[in-house]
Amino acid sequence: MKKQVSPCKTCTRVKDPGNCENKCCGVWRNWFLRQWKLINGFYEAYGKQEGNL
Repeated sequence: MKKQVSPCKTCTRVKDPGNCENKCCGVWRNWFLRQWKLINGFYEAYGKQEGNL
């Protein structure tokens, strides 16, 4: 699973993107949901493969 870098790392919308708490940001939300699907899909596939689910 390839780790994708958060769009916050290169954000120019706020003065200090490392401390931004805006979870309503559309760019961040889309990135987060894609990451969530990847993580859940990986563990679901692993569980089925191992007979754990």
